[in-house]
Amino acid sequence: KHVIRNFLDRLGGDRVGVVVFAASAYPAIPLTTDFDFITQTLEGIDEKSVPNQGSDLALGIDQAIRLIRNGGVNEKDDGRKNDTANRVVIVLSDGEDHEGAESGMREILSNEGIRVYAIGIGTVRGGPVPLRDETGVLRGYKKGRDGNIVQSKLETKNLETIAKKTGGRFYNASSNEGEIDEILGDLQDGSGQGVFRQIVVYQELFQFPLGFAVFLLLIQALLQIRWRKTFIPISMFLILTTQTFAGSLRE
Repeated sequence: KHVIRNFLDRLGGDRVGVVVFAASAYPAIPLTTDFDFITQTLEGIDEKSVPNQGSDLALGIDQAIRLIRNGGVNEKDDGRKNDTANRVVIVLSDGEDHEGAESGMREILSNEGIRVYAIGIGTVRGGPVPLRDETGVLRGYKKGRDGNIVQSKLETKNLETIAKKTGGRFYNASSNEGEIDEILGDLQDGSGQGVFRQIVVYQELFQFPLGFAVFLLLIQALLQIRWRKTFIPISMFLILTTQTFAGSLRE
């Protein structure tokens, strides 16, 4: 969650979605530019969000592909393929894949033009999986079918392979999270053209011609009545002209 939030802090204008996976997977957050919504939704996601425990990396990536397809981020308005659109999946995982089907995803990712950047979470040495109650108190450690305590450890091979095959990179999660800056820098350079979009914000300038029109009305009020017959049509023309000018500025 912390890594995702830090990614959001460094992005601007990109559409982001979140897929949660274990032995099953689902799109927890659809593609959106509403980063506040993403941050709020993340708070409600925990280890109980996926009922089927395990680790199916391929299924998680498959859901990410579906999310991108449904979002239409690689299509132009006329439905044609947009080769300049960036399609990126960032995998945060310990790399364990109990199902062993991730190798079949590489070709799909390549055909879809999707690059994978992987951040390995955990250590090669590994450790037991804690079991806590609703109050957060440690109640023991997860055990396998054989009764032994399950050791969860970082397995980099799957993550490194799928990242390399799709043109991305693999990083070990670090305390200073320098990998986030490296990934965003890589996307911004050469191969990442288009990920950072320029947003044009128009400044409203209608107040200037509107103020001039009000100024004319004040002058009209101060003029003698004998000028009214000739001045009113002129002032109305000027006001209409300035309003039209204001409209053109807003466009």
